[in-house]
Amino acid sequence: MFPAPVRAALPAMNYEQACQMSLSAHGKSMSRQAFEIIAKIREVDDLMTPELQTWIFEVHPEISFYTLKGQCPLKHSKHKREGKDERLHLLLSHYPAIRQHVAELERTMATEDDLLDAAVAAWTAECVARGNVPRQYDSKGLRMEIVF
Repeated sequence: MFPAPVRAALPAMNYEQACQMSLSAHGKSMSRQAFEIIAKIREVDDLMTPELQTWIFEVHPEISFYTLKGQCPLKHSKHKREGKDERLHLLLSHYPAIRQHVAELERTMATEDDLLDAAVAAWTAECVARGNVPRQYDSKGLRMEIVF
Protein backbone atom coordinates (compact mmCIF):
# COMPACT_ATOMS: atom_id res chain seq x y z
CA MET A 1 0.00 0.00 0.00
CA PHE A 2 1.15 3.56 -0.67
CA PRO A 3 -0.32 7.02 -0.07
CA ALA A 4 -2.42 8.41 -2.91
CA PRO A 5 -1.18 11.49 -4.75
CA VAL A 6 -2.36 14.82 -3.33
CA ARG A 7 -4.60 16.99 -5.51
CA ALA A 8 -1.86 19.64 -5.83
CA ALA A 9 0.26 17.12 -7.77
CA LEU A 10 -2.45 16.01 -10.21
CA PRO A 11 -1.47 18.46 -13.00
CA ALA A 12 2.07 17.03 -13.13
CA MET A 13 3.15 15.50 -16.41
CA ASN A 14 6.23 13.66 -15.16
CA TYR A 15 7.44 12.03 -11.96
CA GLU A 16 9.92 14.73 -11.01
CA GLN A 17 7.32 17.46 -11.41
CA ALA A 18 4.78 15.47 -9.39
CA CYS A 19 7.27 14.97 -6.56
CA GLN A 20 8.07 18.69 -6.49
CA MET A 21 4.40 19.72 -6.53
CA SER A 22 3.60 17.30 -3.73
CA LEU A 23 6.61 18.45 -1.71
CA SER A 24 5.68 22.11 -2.14
CA ALA A 25 2.03 21.57 -1.20
CA HIS A 26 2.35 19.06 1.63
CA GLY A 27 5.98 18.69 2.58
CA LYS A 28 6.16 15.14 1.23
CA SER A 29 7.19 13.70 -2.11
CA MET A 30 5.42 10.75 -3.70
CA SER A 31 6.24 7.20 -4.62
CA ARG A 32 6.68 5.99 -8.18
CA GLN A 33 3.60 3.77 -7.63
CA ALA A 34 1.50 6.83 -6.76
CA PHE A 35 2.71 8.65 -9.84
CA GLU A 36 1.83 5.70 -12.08
CA ILE A 37 -1.86 6.10 -11.21
CA ILE A 38 -1.93 9.91 -11.26
CA ALA A 39 -3.45 10.18 -14.76
CA LYS A 40 -6.42 7.99 -13.76
CA ILE A 41 -6.87 9.90 -10.50
CA ARG A 42 -6.77 13.17 -12.46
CA GLU A 43 -9.52 11.86 -14.79
CA VAL A 44 -11.77 11.00 -11.86
CA ASP A 45 -10.99 14.26 -10.06
CA ASP A 46 -11.85 16.30 -13.17
CA LEU A 47 -15.24 14.59 -13.47
CA MET A 48 -16.22 14.11 -9.82
CA THR A 49 -18.83 16.36 -8.24
CA PRO A 50 -20.53 16.26 -4.84
CA GLU A 51 -23.71 15.11 -6.63
CA LEU A 52 -21.93 12.17 -8.28
CA GLN A 53 -20.53 11.20 -4.91
CA THR A 54 -24.02 10.36 -3.73
CA TRP A 55 -23.68 7.09 -5.65
CA ILE A 56 -19.98 6.71 -6.55
CA PHE A 57 -17.64 5.51 -3.80
CA GLU A 58 -14.01 4.49 -3.62
CA VAL A 59 -13.38 1.14 -2.01
CA HIS A 60 -10.09 -0.38 -0.93
CA PRO A 61 -10.66 -4.15 -0.74
CA GLU A 62 -7.93 -4.83 1.81
CA ILE A 63 -9.39 -2.24 4.20
CA SER A 64 -12.84 -3.71 3.62
CA PHE A 65 -11.55 -7.19 4.45
CA TYR A 66 -9.88 -5.76 7.57
CA THR A 67 -13.24 -4.31 8.62
CA LEU A 68 -15.14 -7.46 7.70
CA LYS A 69 -12.75 -9.41 9.92
CA GLY A 70 -13.61 -7.16 12.88
CA GLN A 71 -10.78 -4.62 12.55
CA CYS A 72 -8.18 -7.39 12.42
CA PRO A 73 -5.45 -7.67 9.80
CA LEU A 74 -5.55 -10.60 7.43
CA LYS A 75 -2.70 -13.07 7.82
CA HIS A 76 -1.95 -13.94 4.20
CA SER A 77 -1.41 -12.19 0.86
CA LYS A 78 -4.38 -12.22 -1.50
CA HIS A 79 -2.07 -13.70 -4.13
CA LYS A 80 -1.38 -16.87 -2.13
CA ARG A 81 -3.80 -19.80 -1.74
CA GLU A 82 -4.02 -19.22 2.03
CA GLY A 83 -4.95 -15.58 1.47
CA LYS A 84 -7.64 -16.44 -1.06
CA ASP A 85 -9.09 -19.02 1.32
CA GLU A 86 -8.97 -16.52 4.20
CA ARG A 87 -10.89 -13.92 2.16
CA LEU A 88 -13.36 -16.49 0.81
CA HIS A 89 -14.12 -17.66 4.35
CA LEU A 90 -14.90 -14.07 5.42
CA LEU A 91 -17.30 -13.60 2.51
CA LEU A 92 -19.15 -16.93 2.68
CA SER A 93 -21.59 -15.87 5.41
CA HIS A 94 -22.58 -12.80 3.37
CA TYR A 95 -22.53 -14.43 -0.08
CA PRO A 96 -23.05 -18.20 0.21
CA ALA A 97 -23.00 -18.64 -3.60
CA ILE A 98 -19.53 -17.14 -3.92
CA ARG A 99 -17.89 -20.56 -3.86
CA GLN A 100 -19.81 -21.43 -7.04
CA HIS A 101 -18.64 -18.20 -8.69
CA VAL A 102 -15.03 -18.98 -7.77
CA ALA A 103 -15.44 -22.41 -9.41
CA GLU A 104 -16.69 -20.76 -12.62
CA LEU A 105 -13.67 -18.47 -12.96
CA GLU A 106 -11.85 -20.82 -15.33
CA ARG A 107 -14.15 -19.60 -18.12
CA THR A 108 -13.40 -15.90 -17.55
CA MET A 109 -10.52 -13.45 -17.73
CA ALA A 110 -10.97 -12.58 -14.04
CA THR A 111 -8.83 -14.06 -11.31
CA GLU A 112 -9.99 -15.36 -7.96
CA ASP A 113 -8.54 -12.40 -6.06
CA ASP A 114 -10.40 -10.05 -8.47
CA LEU A 115 -13.68 -11.81 -7.69
CA LEU A 116 -13.04 -11.69 -3.95
CA ASP A 117 -12.14 -7.99 -4.16
CA ALA A 118 -15.37 -7.33 -6.09
CA ALA A 119 -17.41 -9.26 -3.52
CA VAL A 120 -15.96 -7.32 -0.59
CA ALA A 121 -16.65 -4.11 -2.53
CA ALA A 122 -20.30 -5.25 -2.78
CA TRP A 123 -20.30 -5.85 0.98
CA THR A 124 -18.90 -2.33 1.44
CA ALA A 125 -21.64 -0.92 -0.81
CA GLU A 126 -24.20 -2.54 1.46
CA CYS A 127 -22.54 -0.80 4.45
CA VAL A 128 -22.73 2.53 2.59
CA ALA A 129 -26.43 1.94 1.86
CA ARG A 130 -27.02 1.42 5.58
CA GLY A 131 -25.21 4.71 6.33
CA ASN A 132 -22.27 3.11 8.13
CA VAL A 133 -19.50 5.41 6.83
CA PRO A 134 -17.97 8.60 8.30
CA ARG A 135 -17.86 11.82 6.24
CA GLN A 136 -15.01 14.32 5.70
CA TYR A 137 -14.93 16.96 2.91
CA ASP A 138 -12.18 18.72 0.93
CA SER A 139 -11.97 22.24 -0.50
CA LYS A 140 -14.05 21.25 -3.57
CA GLY A 141 -16.84 19.91 -1.36
CA LEU A 142 -15.94 16.33 -2.28
CA ARG A 143 -15.99 13.64 0.36
CA MET A 144 -12.49 12.51 1.34
CA GLU A 145 -12.92 8.85 1.91
CA ILE A 146 -12.29 5.31 1.04
CA VAL A 147 -15.28 3.42 2.36
CA PHE A 148 -14.85 0.10 4.13
